[in-house]
Amino acid sequence: MQQKTQRVKEILEKSHHHPVLIYDGQCVLCNGFVQYVLKHDRDHYFLFATLQSKSAQYFRENAGKRDTVVLLDKGIFYTESDAGLRAARYLPFPHSWAQIFYIVPALLRNGIYRMIARNRYRWFGREDQCILPPPEHKSRFLDL
Repeated sequence: MQQKTQRVKEILEKSHHHPVLIYDGQCVLCNGFVQYVLKHDRDHYFLFATLQSKSAQYFRENAGKRDTVVLLDKGIFYTESDAGLRAARYLPFPHSWAQIFYIVPALLRNGIYRMIARNRYRWFGREDQCILPPPEHKSRFLDL
């Protein structure tokens, strides 16, 4: 338990310097989003972890969501559409312009997000196990 608590503290500290994107490693759509971020994150700013990892339960519970993408940024949890829009702010132009969708009311954005999240396995597929990160990005993936 002490080791888990220490690891959680380390991840929270890292989030003050690098946003940590916690995602469903078995979801094809979620993995596609991570691949998109990896491709466009030229400065290697983001760190990544799967919802299936050892201590991710702590982060899911504290974010108030158990089956959604979570962005831990500067110690603050962002979920649902806010996680994706917040992540966009760190990507270079023109990807950062996705933040314009903040003008859409959160109730509508998150309603659409929840509909996609509920159907993501049916519409996009599911892997039996988490997809391994590309070797050149392995150091950016945290084993929570």
